This record gives sequence, structure tokens and C-alpha cells, in this order.
Amino acid sequence: FFSQKNFFFLFKTFFSYKKFLGNLFLKLRRSSFTVTSTSEILRTSIRYKNSYYPIMADVEKHAKRIFQNYIVKPFLSLPKHLQPMRSGNAVPQKELKFEAIKTKMTTNSKLSAEADGLNSSIEYVATTNNAYDSTRPRMSLNDEIGKPEIDIVDWWAVHKKCHLEGDELKGKAICGSTANPPNKGGKPYKILYENSKLSTRGDTGFTKSGLY
Repeated sequence: FFSQKNFFFLFKTFFSYKKFLGNLFLKLRRSSFTVTSTSEILRTSIRYKNSYYPIMADVEKHAKRIFQNYIVKPFLSLPKHLQPMRSGNAVPQKELKFEAIKTKMTTNSKLSAEADGLNSSIEYVATTNNAYDSTRPRMSLNDEIGKPEIDIVDWWAVHKKCHLEGDELKGKAICGSTANPPNKGGKPYKILYENSKLSTRGDTGFTKSGLY
């Protein structure tokens, strides 16, 4: 309980800081990092308009499982008055899309929306070097990033830009992983971890990686 309470304190403190692109946890197994992080993604997603929330894990099938078990199921268990309008399948398979459903008016053939809707979505993405490149996430979840076969330092160099627009902060990245051996993703993860220490902060106030 206390570790999870401190995790949320960290979210509250760091996620309000403008020189903070996201967190990088070197985590223990069974620390509930995934459950805690997805609860924050879901909580945020039903509160803000025009937002995007990608979920990536060490392999795509794990990202899919995270999406289905820790995003979709908790969302469907919310009281109806807390569920934003959404489109798509009754049980989303790939993307949870919050938008008004278009309906035909009885008086003419024009399409109208029942309401504005949030125009936001949560989806899981493939574990690739350009998983959600060219997007602008409000918040992303990047789970077990110390384990993929891709070089996570190169991967973050691409996706770091997704959370920035020039020097302006546009979104936060939730990153974490247990540590694999050096030849199985551990070596680049250690480099990213070292580049995220407070001691690497420069004149801009950001750490070398932008993560903490």
C-alpha cells in the first residue's frame, strides 16, 4: 500500500513539473507498476478532450493484454455516468475511442452528433522504433522497455519528440522496466537510466534524457 501511495505522490509532484518529460522506473517484479500506471492513464483519459494515450510494452501481445485487462475491463466496470460517450465495439479490441456517436436526424438526412464527445483515444501499439511516432500523446505508457529487442535509447530519441513541440512540453511518458541481462536489452536500458539521473540536468532544467 505505501509503495503505491508514494507512486501517486510522485505522479502528482513530477507530472506538474514543466521540466519533466516522464518517469523511468527501475522496478521490482510484482510492484504493480502496470496496474498503477494504467489506472492513471484511464483516470486522465476520461477527463480531457482531444487527447491520445498510446500503450507499448516489450512485445505487442503484452501491450494488447495490458490494454484489455487494465484499460478496457476497468473502464467497463465504471458507473455509466462516469463513462464518456464512445464508438466502436461493445468490448474494444484495439482502441478505446471516446467520441460522440453520429446519428441521423429524423427531419433530414444530415448527420449530427448527440454531443461534442471527448475526441480522445487509448490504444496499444506495436513494439517498434516508430511505435507512435508523429503523434502528440497527453500521456504514454511504455512498459518493460528494458526488455525489447529494439535499442531503447534509439527508440526514446524518436519518441521523446512526440512529447515536445519545439521546447514546449506537450505530454508525459510513463516508463518502467525490470532489468534484463546486458545482451537482452539491459545495456541500452542502463544507458537510458543513467541519462535520466538528476545529476545530468543542464541549463534547460531537463535531464539528459528528459526523464527522471
